[in-house]
Amino acid sequence: MKNTKKFAVVGHPIAHSKSPMIHNLFAAQFGIALEYRKFDFPSGCFKKEVDNLKKMGYFGLNITLPFKHEAYLYCEKLSEKVKQTSSVNTITFKNDCTFGDTTDGIGLVKDLLLQGVKLSSSNILLLGAGGAAQGVLIDLLENQPMHLSIFNRTQEKAKNLVDAYQSEAQKKNITLSVFDPNSNNFKFDLVINATSAGILGDELFAPKNIFQSSAFFYDMTYGKDTAFLKAAKNCRAQFSDGLGMLVCQAAESFRLWHEGLEPNTLEVINKLQKSF
Repeated sequence: MKNTKKFAVVGHPIAHSKSPMIHNLFAAQFGIALEYRKFDFPSGCFKKEVDNLKKMGYFGLNITLPFKHEAYLYCEKLSEKVKQTSSVNTITFKNDCTFGDTTDGIGLVKDLLLQGVKLSSSNILLLGAGGAAQGVLIDLLENQPMHLSIFNRTQEKAKNLVDAYQSEAQKKNITLSVFDPNSNNFKFDLVINATSAGILGDELFAPKNIFQSSAFFYDMTYGKDTAFLKAAKNCRAQFSDGLGMLVCQAAESFRLWHEGLEPNTLEVINKLQKSF
């Protein structure tokens, strides 16, 4: 079909990606015809491969690991959020220009709110200080928690992330700090795992005393019974994997590409849950 817009998700590895299914389910809600494929890029070939897709007439790309920073360097124009995070997960080719945006943070926040998790005036612990953590930190701060702590295996990285966003937090009267694992005087409402442990299947490096039954535990990995989720179950807390985040960040990409159309994410989340 001549007017069918072409989209793709690119990463390495990519075989597991649910993005084609998600975007096709979104398109069906609006009666839109689209083509959505997935491409596994070899290391060191990102620019060349994206240039090829641009020449082939692709309208937009979703970017997943490990290319989000390379996508940031590739794009000619960047959203304000991307300028802060240095991470791009959504590329749009339009008017001979390449636009980069990030929808990870809004995807996380929207899924948490869908699940009834209160963010405003809350105490949040974010595990991890790499690209995934940085990609969601702005959106978490925009939802006005009272206190946000960051813990990382290398605490210096956690301190660097805290320092980078301290002025933003202070403007909103939010206490942003590095979590002290030796402290016992804390109570979190929400604990988010943004480390790569779930993706890599590694054991989680995190203080055992954070697992309290009163908190909600969220793992940004999906489709796996991670060590983080097992620990949450063992302490009889509420928990969730990142499937809803995947769908909600995809919905924001879809909105950017399709003139503001907002898909029904709950409908798609329910369908995907049945596919596992």
